[in-house]
Amino acid sequence: MDRVSCHRRPSFGSPTTGPSRVDSPCVEVPTIDGRALRKIPPGTRSGQKLRLREKGAPSASKEGVRGDEIRGDEIVEIQIAVPMPRGERTKEILRELAELNPEDPRVELWNRV
Repeated sequence: MDRVSCHRRPSFGSPTTGPSRVDSPCVEVPTIDGRALRKIPPGTRSGQKLRLREKGAPSASKEGVRGDEIRGDEIVEIQIAVPMPRGERTKEILRELAELNPEDPRVELWNRV
């Protein structure tokens, strides 16, 4: 289900859901070598990019002090998927959540206009 897009630095989209962000502060992301866990800081928004240090491609021109390869960083773009309210109970819970967290993310947008 991961969307993968390659740029100059390896960059991967890593979908996660709002509820899973509450339960687990980590997300599993694909890397060149397999999978890695990345801690997601509180307040991370969809579209925000996080760095996985030394999980990217090996450097073609540099070598480490001990002859080992130097790796670049991998950039992970967080994609938060909002669950589709399928039943009345889900809608009720989302309304409660909105009441408990009344901040409006659009306020910042209107302040820039």
